[in-house]
Amino acid sequence: MCSSDLLWQAAVGEALAQLQHHLAELTSRLSTLPPHEAFRHGAPQLVQHAAQHAALVRIVVEETGRASERAEWLLREHLMPMYGVARLGWLHLQQTGALRPDAPPIEHVIPSVLGLMHFAFLEADVIQRALGHDVQSPTYIARQGEVLYQWFAT
Repeated sequence: MCSSDLLWQAAVGEALAQLQHHLAELTSRLSTLPPHEAFRHGAPQLVQHAAQHAALVRIVVEETGRASERAEWLLREHLMPMYGVARLGWLHLQQTGALRPDAPPIEHVIPSVLGLMHFAFLEADVIQRALGHDVQSPTYIARQGEVLYQWFAT
């Protein structure tokens, strides 16, 4: 592996490790708090991470959209483990009755959460021009965290 690939892995890996840390905190809270309280604390952290690492999503989407060593590394080292934790957590919430009976299955939850977390920051310039809102403002980020929490709460 060449040094540029190692640097790329280090940079991308660090941002993904921070996201994994936030997910681990959320998972830990889910084992000690009612789900709505765990999500109340976790949703703003996830949105804040997305705001700070908007380029990360572009990188992941670009790399996993083609067969490459980088894509395989992302899948093996980060994406599959995170999806696995999310699946197990959602399953646990279903089995313990913490979710309402008509809660969506995990294959719909993950894309919905990722969209609420990331899309505004991916389209920051368009949203600024079309809607007149700076998605990087602390007010917007806090409100988007609340929107994500409300999605979890419904």
